[in-house]
Amino acid sequence: GGGPLGTLSYMPPEALSARPTYSEAGDLYAFGVMTNEVLLQESPYRGVPDSIVHSEVVGGTRPPLFDDHDGYVGNAEAVDQLRDAVQRQW
Repeated sequence: GGGPLGTLSYMPPEALSARPTYSEAGDLYAFGVMTNEVLLQESPYRGVPDSIVHSEVVGGTRPPLFDDHDGYVGNAEAVDQLRDAVQRQW
C-alpha cells in the first residue's frame, strides 16, 4: 500500500493523484523544480505547509520562476534559456 513516493516539493501532479503514476515526464518536472531552485537559490515552497503544497501542485500552481538578473553573476542569455526550459518542463 502506501501513498506517493518522493519529496513533495519536487513531485509532479500525476504522482500526487488518487492513482499515482510515474514516468519520464515526472522526472523532467522534478528536474525543472531543481533547476529553478538552483537559479533562485531557494527551496521550492519553503515554509509552505505540505497540505497547501499538495493542493497547489495538483491544481497546477508552480513555484515562482527565476526572472531577476540583479546580482546574478553569469550569462544572462543562458539563464533565460534555463528558465524557459524549466517552464516547458512544467
